[in-house]
Order: sequence, then C-alpha cells, then structure tokens
Amino acid sequence: MPGPTAVIGGTATVYVPDDTTQIALGYTEIRIYWAASETASASLATTLTLVSGTFDYTYNKTDALATDWFYWALYGATPGEGPASERVPIGPTRSTRLAIRQGVGQLLRLMDGPYALATAATASLCTISALIDPDASAHRLTNRFVRCSGGTAIGQTRRTRTAANSGYIPATGTLTLGRATSPAWVAADSVEIWRAKGDEDLSVLIDQAMNTTAPSIYIEDSFYLTIDDSVSEYYLPQGIGELNTLGVDWVRDSYPSKPDWRPVGFFDFATDGGSTILTVKRAAIGPSYYSQGDIIRVRYASNPDNMDSDTDYWAIPLEWAVAEVAMTFLDTIATPSGGLEQIVDAERAKAALRRNLDTYRGRWMPRVQMKVIMPR
Repeated sequence: MPGPTAVIGGTATVYVPDDTTQIALGYTEIRIYWAASETASASLATTLTLVSGTFDYTYNKTDALATDWFYWALYGATPGEGPASERVPIGPTRSTRLAIRQGVGQLLRLMDGPYALATAATASLCTISALIDPDASAHRLTNRFVRCSGGTAIGQTRRTRTAANSGYIPATGTLTLGRATSPAWVAADSVEIWRAKGDEDLSVLIDQAMNTTAPSIYIEDSFYLTIDDSVSEYYLPQGIGELNTLGVDWVRDSYPSKPDWRPVGFFDFATDGGSTILTVKRAAIGPSYYSQGDIIRVRYASNPDNMDSDTDYWAIPLEWAVAEVAMTFLDTIATPSGGLEQIVDAERAKAALRRNLDTYRGRWMPRVQMKVIMPR
C-alpha cells in the first residue's frame, strides 16, 4: 500500500497568533535562521511574508540534517529585526553513545575529561595542557585507561604507565602510554581518561551497559499507513501489537502541512500466523471505514536500538539516558569481585540515583493503557 508523503530534510514551524498587532508595529516578514548545531553560527535561510489572518508558517529546508537547529525573528524596515525566538533542534532528541558514556562517567566520577591533546610527541607520549598541575600527585592519572573519543582513532584505548615509569608528569601534563597507539594520536584529538576496575576498562563496561539497558526502557515511535478502499485489515510490522500501542490517529485535514491528528473511532487487533493485524473504523454507528488515501498513524512504545558506535543515538533526553545506563552499570559492578566496598559503594550510589530515575521515567517514558471496549 502507498506510504504518506515524506518531508525531505527538516521543517521549521513558526506560530504568530498576534499577527494583527505585529503588523501594526511595522513588521512585514519572518526571518528564519539555520545553524549546524546549538552553538554554531547561524545564517539566514529564508524570509516569509507576514500575512494578516495567517498564524502558522512553515519552511522546508530540503538539505537540512537531523542535527541542525533553527530560530526565527520578525522583521520590518522601520522597527528592524525583532527579538529572536529560542534556538530549537530541527530533528528528534539525539542522545549519542558518546554523550551518554561521558555523562555516566562524569555523574559517577569515573572519568576525567574529555580533553584535547596539545601535542603527541610519539605514538606513546602525549601532552594535555589541561592536566598541567605542578602541585598534583604523580600517581593521580597513572594506570588509567585513555580512550580516543574524537579525531584520528575513535574508540582506541591505551593505558597510562605507573608513576615510576612517568605515567603522568604533573608539571608538563604529559602522559606515557603502556603501548603505542596505532594509528598514532595527533594534536587536537579528544580523549577520555577512565579509572580502572582491576584490569577492566570502565568505558567499555558502560558501553555494554547501554545495550543491556535498551530492552528495559521504552520510547514513543510511530508507524504510518494509508487506507485502501477495498482493505479493512492492515498488517503491522513486527514489534507493534495491542500491548504496546499508545493510540491510533487519523489525518482530518492535510498531511504533512496541517494534519490535525484525531483519534480513530474504533481500532482492534488480531493475529495471523504471528503477524499483528489492525482494523480501524470511523466514529459512527455500524461499520464505517476510512476512505481511499486517508492516513493513519499508530503510536507505540518501542525499545531503543543497540548502540554499536559513538554516533548511534537514542531519541530520548540525555538526563534520562544517563540515569538509566548509570543504574544498569551499578548493577553490573555491584557483584562480588574480591572487594566488599565495591558492593557497598554501588548500593549507596544506586539509592541516590533512584530518586532522579523515577522522576525521569514518570516524565518521559510512555505508559501503555489497555484498550477497553464497552458493550452496546
């Protein structure tokens, strides 16, 4: 069956409810600015004419990326440019594996950095200006795992040597690695410095904790279908079913500019050979099906994907992702491993984290409600 019209790139939406007042002040246009990130310099993407009686304006930038941001401002020749709106992302919330790992490391005080290399004299000797501290202990950053998180060799990890072998020289911020990097790190590479748990690299354990966390949390996702006149039942992809469906809506107006999503009158599920089948009807007495071309949206709770690289992401707020992964990580290390204090410390950290985690789940994790059909 045909799919709904796709929006290529990104779409900026501007809402001007007090258009009459703004036009009276001399504003005639809406300027939309585009930027590659939240902090990057923005440039003017387009100018839209301010029209009396029109409250909603949209602009589709076909070459936009999901990581782009935009903001808008009113403009008129006499008043000039008005106050700018807040800069907002054009795509979904993106919490990358890199951001989550570093967030967990900083939350649990297991990671220093990330730092940028000032120089890399050899493949096993590098200097970090931020680590210059003549009064620091020479043991502070020895026997740590140093992980390249940006630059020539993302994901490559080496361990610093002992103080006796000049693993860390506080006066110069120099680190000596136990093994040569390959390819060699270079100046401006970004690195994370992790505490060790015996011979284990905690950054790797946190990456593993993310994939352990994925099946235990839910995020909201959507599946779209279009109605065929002669079809009343529609097969849904694997992973969508009655138990995790949040709602079924239809487009009352026009998609995608102003869809006006409304709940369908009735929907029901059946199974056929392990596949889920959806039946939808209008809100009317007796069987009243939707018309050819009508667009239906199924909102459902799904598990996020596994994280296989630092650029993979979950479409959830970073605070929540960090809390979830930190809790899973603490569950992992709170097992007998030769030191009782590790278990005690992990349990204390989990108790403090639980309060925030409950708040984040209550705010952001979708809750599925069972559909109840009342008898007539």
